[in-house]
Amino acid sequence: PMAYDYFDNFERVLTGPFSGLSVNGFSGWFDPGSMLVPMAQQRGFPFDKVPLWQVDHVINAKVGVAAGAVLGHPDIDSVTRLVHRAAPIDVHGVHEMLRTGFVVHPGTRTVTNSQNTAFIRKLAPAFLLPPMWGRFDDIFSSLIAQRLMPMRGLLVHHGQPFVMQQRNPHNTMHDFDLEALGMRRVSEFADWLDRVHLAEGDSVLGHVQTIYGQMKELAWMPAGVSE
Repeated sequence: PMAYDYFDNFERVLTGPFSGLSVNGFSGWFDPGSMLVPMAQQRGFPFDKVPLWQVDHVINAKVGVAAGAVLGHPDIDSVTRLVHRAAPIDVHGVHEMLRTGFVVHPGTRTVTNSQNTAFIRKLAPAFLLPPMWGRFDDIFSSLIAQRLMPMRGLLVHHGQPFVMQQRNPHNTMHDFDLEALGMRRVSEFADWLDRVHLAEGDSVLGHVQTIYGQMKELAWMPAGVSE
């Protein structure tokens, strides 16, 4: 029964419509880790942004991406893990808004990963995971998806289903090496995506091809991503 409940949660959110709470980040970004207890900045959230938000509401919204919360050992970045290595973060609770679920305002960016996350079939091309991006492949791809979603009236939902993670052993310094590019460039990449011209009426695949075709403009972009 629990397995059915898990997938039913995703199906219910993604088939909508959703009426309820919406969050808007003061810095233009929302960190879902700010809803965990204790708070744990999610991997991918820019270090130069403030994780403060305000609440609004929506009626009959359409959800394109549904991100469930991770309890226990959440998906935090390697820097945070190094800082808390003596007393690792152990999430044991969530903000009540996560229990009811909410969407993110289309003018606010958020971060989702490939863990406990589902999306509608139409958005699948946006979630390509180039290995050259290291441990930011899912973060960058989620930003590409979010660039396309407002054009289609789709929002990101955070909430249930919840999962409990017991993380397998990692070499944190190796993780840092794989995250360094993303940590330095995530804000820049998101701003660049906003400047990419996307033709009205083109398909998701066409828009993704346009974005990848223009990535050669970014001097820091690893070789092979746009080929």
